[in-house]
Amino acid sequence: MNVAGWTDVLDKLSRTVRAVYLDAQPEVDGSLLILWFKYGFHHKKAQDQSAQLLPLVRAWLGDGVKIEYRLREAPAETNKPSGKGPASPEDDPFVREVVRRFDGRVTRVKEVSE
Repeated sequence: MNVAGWTDVLDKLSRTVRAVYLDAQPEVDGSLLILWFKYGFHHKKAQDQSAQLLPLVRAWLGDGVKIEYRLREAPAETNKPSGKGPASPEDDPFVREVVRRFDGRVTRVKEVSE
């Protein structure tokens, strides 16, 4: 499983598209690239942006490559107090990475529906 070229693929994407794929864990199996996602939002957005990704993956792994987008099953969290929702959005690894990269801070969280 050689995923060394994944970083080069990410570097060639625009900043906004790259942000969608930062959370992905790549796995190469012959002519199949499997991208594992921890969060459903990233999983969906990555599929929406696949037209941006496919040419770069083909340049890396060949024209016959196929990409599968898979969502990891979250382990059952039995030690959470009942009634408490998921961790805050600021605790999301993706958000922490963006805040770190841009030396920023979260000032407001707003729920949006698509």
